[in-house]
Order: sequence, then structure tokens, then C-alpha cells
Amino acid sequence: MPTRRGSIVTTGPAPPPIEDSAMRAVDVGGALEGRDSFAEEDEDVPVKVLASDFDSAAMAPPPPRPAAAKDESLQVFCRLRPLARGEQGGVVEVVNPQTVRSAPPARAASHHGRREARDYTFARVFDADATQDEVYARTTAPLVEGLFAGRSALLFTYGVTNAGKSYTMMGEAEDSSKRGLLPRALGAICDGAEAAGAEVRLSFLEIYNEHVYDLMDGGSTSRWAPKRRALRVKDVTTKIEVANLSSVRVTSAAHGLAMCRAAQSQRKTSRTGLNQTSSRSHAVCQLEVAPRGGGAPVQLMLVDLAGSERIDRTGAAATGAQQKEANHINQSISRLMNCLRVVREKQAGGPAALAAVVPWRESKLTHLFQYLLAPPHGGLQARVSMIVNASPAAADHAETTYVVGNAAQAKAVALVRQPEGARAAPTRSAAYDHNGRRIPGG
Repeated sequence: MPTRRGSIVTTGPAPPPIEDSAMRAVDVGGALEGRDSFAEEDEDVPVKVLASDFDSAAMAPPPPRPAAAKDESLQVFCRLRPLARGEQGGVVEVVNPQTVRSAPPARAASHHGRREARDYTFARVFDADATQDEVYARTTAPLVEGLFAGRSALLFTYGVTNAGKSYTMMGEAEDSSKRGLLPRALGAICDGAEAAGAEVRLSFLEIYNEHVYDLMDGGSTSRWAPKRRALRVKDVTTKIEVANLSSVRVTSAAHGLAMCRAAQSQRKTSRTGLNQTSSRSHAVCQLEVAPRGGGAPVQLMLVDLAGSERIDRTGAAATGAQQKEANHINQSISRLMNCLRVVREKQAGGPAALAAVVPWRESKLTHLFQYLLAPPHGGLQARVSMIVNASPAAADHAETTYVVGNAAQAKAVALVRQPEGARAAPTRSAAYDHNGRRIPGG
């Protein structure tokens, strides 16, 4: 039987300077702060259409080439998916194993008067022919190895809708050669834990419309059961936990994978204009390794972010529910990028930047991983990586440039421990307490 305990434990480092990002944070109201709630919300949620952000990002000047990534920086990788039948390409190409080039399609170039190509550099770029094994070996295997050296880790897959994030994370169950990062990591962790005499535990949650839900909760037999109980995100000294989140002991890789697939089947998805099974929530899998003889456990957090999207292309405007989902997805990703931007500005220095606080508490997503992205004084440092999934289709060029540009700049964030007494969060046009929580009426 699953045990109940707070399990999302985060320990992380602080970041370095990043050049100005093409993504701009959406100014929205205060986030729901760790309160019990239900799946169906009563309040009206305004629709945020990010079309202007996508378009301006597509035509914005290229960001400065960041300095070479160091071991303690946020590692960012890029993966291109193959073109689908009927799609036109010619706008994104791999220049070398570290560089991807993006150029507006000819039609857009003629509208703006020029066609300027831009290069973006990453720790590694995977073209459309890259195998799942190649991607795992470069991006995730080092994080798994680090677990057995006592180092927790966090890995995001990020990108626009229908860019291949879920395929990268989970792959195809029927073909072992196409298994994703999660099944491969689970197998390696189980093998390592058996050799080390350690125990492996699994938790799986989703962040849907700014509420956290347990995907391994056996209390409901219906996927669409009303009033799913939302879980609370809370601070515990130098870590973040999700109260009452299920934690199940994994007896084998096959057992763990079966639980992961069962949890994934509970995730919110729907059909949109760009994807038959579009993810409508952020999914978080936590694999915890605990030494049997005692000692601090370590975790590998694998996060499949829902795709940022333009509702005029996905058709989300057709239904109120999809409008709300798209709004929350775009807002939470904007807030994540905004937090990274504020962090990089603080690391760049300057009185104004140093006085700023990072708005971790404005989103469940950023609150959950606050101490992994910026570990508090006395907390443990984790390794953090991001895979940006890019579409080479001409129709997706603006959205692709939007996410690729921001991901390329995120690699300038350094993962360093925060000084004692440092404030956790930001400053813009609102009042925050020292933990970065919005003050009511501020």
C-alpha cells in the first residue's frame, strides 16, 4: 500500500547572470498559496493570449552567446523532432553538435523586409535522427550516476505543444529502443540501488490549473472524479514538500514502470488543433533513493512540462475549460522563465538587481522547485538540466524561437547556494514578503 508522507524534497543552488530574455513574464494576480482546494475552480480566469510574445520573440535580435557552461550551471540541451507529413521545414537546422540555427520562413521574411538567421548554443543539440539512447546517455545518465554520489537532480522537458516532450520523457511502450528518459532512468536506478543495498521509492503528481494532484492516489477509480483533493506545497526548513503525497516502494524496474504508466494515464489530456492527446498539466515524477543503513535520501525529479501554446492555433478558445488550461500553462511557464531571469540579473550584479527578490511563490511550479534552482543557505546543491524540444516546422517558427531563445539564455544561470539571510523572491509592481510570497493587497 502506498504510504503518505511529504515527498517532494528539494535542495538546489542559485544561478548566474543571463542576458535579457525574449520571454516576458505575464503580469497576473497572486498565485493560490498552498491551500487545500478541489479540481474544479469557481473563479473566472482571464485568457492570456501570448501571440504578441511569440511574434516579437521571433523577430527579436539574437541573444548574446553565453559563456561556456560549467559543471555548476544549469545545463540546457536542444532536441529537434522530425517533420510530420505535410509540414514545411527549412527554418531550423543543426549547425554543429552545440548550435542550432533558426531563420524566419520566406513568407514572414518578405513581410518584415529581411530574413535574419540566428544561432543558439546549448550543451548539446540533438537532430531529428538522434535516438532515445543517445539523448539519455548525454542528458540523464550523468544525473542518475550522481544520485549514488549523494547528489539530487532535476530534469525538465520544455517546449511548445506537439514538439515531442512527452515522447522524450516516456517514449513508446511497445518498442524498447524507443523507451524514454524516465523508463531508462528507472531501470538504471533500480540496478544501482540493488547493488548499493538502497531502497527506491516513487511519487507522481501533476500541476493542473495551479493545483497539485497525486496521480498515484488510489482513492478514486474515475479519471474524471469530481472534487479531486488538491495537495498542499509547504516549506520544511531547507526543503519543499508536498503534503500527503503517495510514496510507493519500487520492487523492480518493471514494477516501477507499470506504476508510472498507470499514473500517466490519470494525467489531464485533451484533443487540440495541434495534438490529439495534448497534455494539459505539468507532470512530475520523483524517484527517491534511500540508503538502507540510514543517511539522507536523494531524489531525481523528472518534469514533463505542458507545452506553451497560442490558443488561436490550438483551438483552445473554442471551450472555456481549454482556455483556462492554456492560461494556467502559459502563466506558469512564464513565471518559471521570469524567476530564472531575475536570478540571472541578481547574479549579474548591480544595486537594483541585488535588492530584487525572486518570485518563486507566484506559481506552484516555481515554488515546488525553488530550493533545487536556488538552494538556501545550509541546503544541498542539486544538478539541474533542461531539454528544450523544438519543432522544425515553418508553421511553428515563432513559437519555436520563443522557447529556444529563452532556453538558450537559461544556461547562463549558475547553480550556487544562497547566502545566509538572502530573500527568496521578486519586486515588480507588487509587495512580497521575505520568502517571495505576494502580500494580500500589496
